[in-house]
Amino acid sequence: MDATALNVSKAATSNNLGLSYFDNEEFDLAQNCFDIAAKTEQMLVDDRKGSTEDLAFYYNNIGLCCYHQADPKELDLDIMADAIS
Repeated sequence: MDATALNVSKAATSNNLGLSYFDNEEFDLAQNCFDIAAKTEQMLVDDRKGSTEDLAFYYNNIGLCCYHQADPKELDLDIMADAIS
């Protein structure tokens, strides 16, 4: 896909939809939207039409989805409990 053909607002729109899914705890759907936002923004950044700051936010949102989808092991829970106490 040619970056010049992309609508600059597609990344922001996908991110906003992902945030709605995230708020509803639909993390798989949210992550998919954040992936679209990041890929779209990366193409724009590569073409010097995008924002690296926005790209960082989209990757951060992907990370938050991964965090909430994680299935922590008992050892992880013990480490977390020790870290916050």
